[in-house]
Amino acid sequence: MEDVSKGGVLMRMDRRLVGSVCLALWSLASIVACGDDDEPADTPDGGPADSGTLDSGPAPDARPPDAGVPDGGGDPDAGVDPRYLAVVEMAEAQMAAQEIPGLSLAILDEGRLAFAVGLGVKRMGTDDPVTPETLFRIGSTQKMVTAATLLSLVDDGMLDLMAPVTDYVPSFTLAEGFDASTVTPWHLLTHSSGLPDAAPFTCRATLADYWMTARHPLWAPPGRFFNYSNPGYSLAGLVAQTVDSAPYSEVVQRRVFDPAGMTTATMDQAVAEAADHAIGHHPNDAGEIELLGPLDYQCDWVVPAGFMFATATDMAHFVEMLLADGGTTLEPDSARAMLTPQIPAGYPGSSYSFGLGVAQSAEGPVGVGHEGAIAGFQSDIAFIPETGSGVVVIANRFGIDTNQITIRAGYALRGEPIPEELPPPPDYTTDPATWGEYAGTYQSLALGSIQIELRGEELWCTLAVGGFRYNAPLRQAGADMFLFVVDGAPVLAGTFYRDEATGVPRWFVTRAGVGERVAEPTP
Repeated sequence: MEDVSKGGVLMRMDRRLVGSVCLALWSLASIVACGDDDEPADTPDGGPADSGTLDSGPAPDARPPDAGVPDGGGDPDAGVDPRYLAVVEMAEAQMAAQEIPGLSLAILDEGRLAFAVGLGVKRMGTDDPVTPETLFRIGSTQKMVTAATLLSLVDDGMLDLMAPVTDYVPSFTLAEGFDASTVTPWHLLTHSSGLPDAAPFTCRATLADYWMTARHPLWAPPGRFFNYSNPGYSLAGLVAQTVDSAPYSEVVQRRVFDPAGMTTATMDQAVAEAADHAIGHHPNDAGEIELLGPLDYQCDWVVPAGFMFATATDMAHFVEMLLADGGTTLEPDSARAMLTPQIPAGYPGSSYSFGLGVAQSAEGPVGVGHEGAIAGFQSDIAFIPETGSGVVVIANRFGIDTNQITIRAGYALRGEPIPEELPPPPDYTTDPATWGEYAGTYQSLALGSIQIELRGEELWCTLAVGGFRYNAPLRQAGADMFLFVVDGAPVLAGTFYRDEATGVPRWFVTRAGVGERVAEPTP
C-alpha cells in the first residue's frame, strides 16, 4: 500500500513548481519540433475579442518601443500582424481558463521585439488595466540577467569563470569537511556547484551578510551534474557585487539593464511600488487568494536568483541583445555562450547554459528559454535563435501553466492553426523491465537513506525525513528522470545520474536532496 504523509522537506516544495526546468524544456521542445515559419494563419484560437493595450513596431533601434497603441484609424488591431492577434486571443482564452488576472506579453520576430501587449487587470476585482509598462515580479527568469552580468565581467577581464569563487569572495566558506575552493562561477551559473537549493520569500540577511555566516554542505562534487540551486545564483550575485565593487543591483543596472534597453526593469521594491505595477495573486492552502504588492515580501540574499521586477518588453529586449551577438552589453562570444549547452539537464535533448535552458528536438531547431515562479507571479521566456522568433509571458498569478501559452504561441507565430489540445511531450519512457538497474540504497545528507526497489513493473521509493514519509511508486517522466507523486500530482522530480566510468546509476538527484548509491539490492 502506498504510504505518503504530508509535511516536511519535500512537501514544502509546491507541487506546481516541481520539475520546472524539465517542463520548460518540454515546452521548448514542443515549440521547435513543428517546423519553420509559414504564411500567417487565418484562424486564431478562440477567446475574448478585447486585445488589451497594444504596442508594436521595430526594435531595438528605436528604444524604448513603448509608443502606445498602433495608429489604425481608431481600430487598435489595424496594421497588426494577424499572427500576433492570434497569440493575443489565445492568451486571453488561457487567462479565462486559468483565472489569471493580468498578463504582460511580448513577441519577438526575426530577432526583434515586434509586439507587446498588456492584458487583463493589475488586481482582481478592479478595472485597472495592465499595460506594456506594468511591472511584474519575474522569478527565476532573472537568472539569465545575473548570468549576463557575470559574463560582462568576464568580457572586461575582471572575472574567470573557471577560477575558484574564493578568489573573488574570500569569506565564502562551506560546512566542515567541504572545500569551498572547488566551487567556481561556472558551477554556479550552470547549477552544478552541489550547493543545496533554497528560496525563502522573506528574511533579514543581506547578500554579503548571509554568505559571511552561511555554512552549506555540498550535496555532490562540483561539476558532477546539474541540480537547480537558488543559493548558487545568490552566490553568483555576490561574486558580481564583490568584483565590481558596487551593490548587485547597481552592477546589473549598469552592465545589463542600461545597455540592453531594459528601461523599466528594477531590483528596487520602492521604485516598483511607485511605478505602474501589478499585484501578485497567490493561492494559499485554504484556497484563498493572497494579494502581494512590491513591498509585501523580500529576501535580500536571494535577490540575484529571482526577485527583480520587469515587463515583458524589458525581457524581450534582453533576448534581442542575445540574438544580436550581445549588442553593446556582451561580447559576441559571451552572448553565444549563453545560447550554447553547457551541461546536460537530465532529460533527453535538454541542457542548461548560463541562466537559460537549451532544448534540441529531433525534428526542429534549438530552443532556448526559462520559466520563473515566485509568490504571486509566474513567467516564461521561450525563443528560437535560428529564426529569431520567441515569446515572453509574465502573469500576476502563481500556480498556473505558462507552457499552455508559450507552446500555443509557437504555432501561431509559424502561421499554423492553434490546437485546442496540445500534443504530449516526446515519449522517452523505457521498458520497466530495465528499471532494476536503479534499485539500491542511496544515502543523502538531506533525505537520509533512500531505498529504490523494483516491484513488478513499478519503481518504488521509500524514504522518511522530518515530517515526510514517502513509500510509493515513482512515475517515469522520461529516460532516467522520475517523479514523486502525491494525491495523483507530481511533487518533485528525481533523476538518476550514472557513473562516468561504468555507466551504472550512482546518484539520485532531486532539488530536496541528493543521494549517492551505497548499496545495490540484495538478490
